[in-house]
Amino acid sequence: FYEPAHYLANPLDILAVWKGGMAFHGGFLGVLVAMVLYARKRKITWFAVMDFIAPLVPPGLGFGRLGNFINGELWGRAADPSLPWAMVFPHVDAIARHPSQLYQAFLEGIVLFAVLWWFSAKPRALGAVSAVFLIGYGVVRFVAEFFREPDAGIFGLSYTISMGQWLSLPMIAAGVAMLVWSKKAAAKQLYGMAIASSIRKTHPGPTESRPQEKSASVIRRVVRSVEAFDSIQSVGEQVNFFRCSAEAGVVRKSRLGR
Repeated sequence: FYEPAHYLANPLDILAVWKGGMAFHGGFLGVLVAMVLYARKRKITWFAVMDFIAPLVPPGLGFGRLGNFINGELWGRAADPSLPWAMVFPHVDAIARHPSQLYQAFLEGIVLFAVLWWFSAKPRALGAVSAVFLIGYGVVRFVAEFFREPDAGIFGLSYTISMGQWLSLPMIAAGVAMLVWSKKAAAKQLYGMAIASSIRKTHPGPTESRPQEKSASVIRRVVRSVEAFDSIQSVGEQVNFFRCSAEAGVVRKSRLGR
């Protein structure tokens, strides 16, 4: 994503990790691939792995930004010299600049960690924690880029919207889409379980003589209910549909009990 002309002319430099070039967004894509392979090997859900790892990532990001500050790299934009914490990076120039590495260490390492730790403290839908990480990192990175000296990227050098901000926008969009999907998937799963439980309780049927026929009937009814559930686009309407169906099951059960 950065210095495309250089790497197109020298493709082998992509492998020269000892020279730097380890940008977060590219590394993040590599982590996603690694987690896919790990989840496949362990035969576990990929989202479950990502949800477990997501809250543990921010401290590493924070320490990485502290390393950037110590090395005097990825310095900030020019700041008002009267700003108490503005500083000069002698190997760059004599201009007072924002210590943007410290801004990012605070936002990515502390703020994002606190948000994820709080959000993941309660049971969440599968993929929801990963979605909040994408949204959270994308937002804090977008904000921090306003104080960081931009790097030349595939869209050139811009002080209006930097390459880091361009790359953060898809992360935010993907996180929002994933969060909506995870909530809908969880609601659908709960709805299916509730319908199956309601059918078993309100329509006992010939359980002793024909268990297989009863199971097939339950499955068909669950499938029809889930298909009706899928036809509803609004999450709020799906929740109401789920609630009404569950209440209807309770009513049927009470009537049969009389």
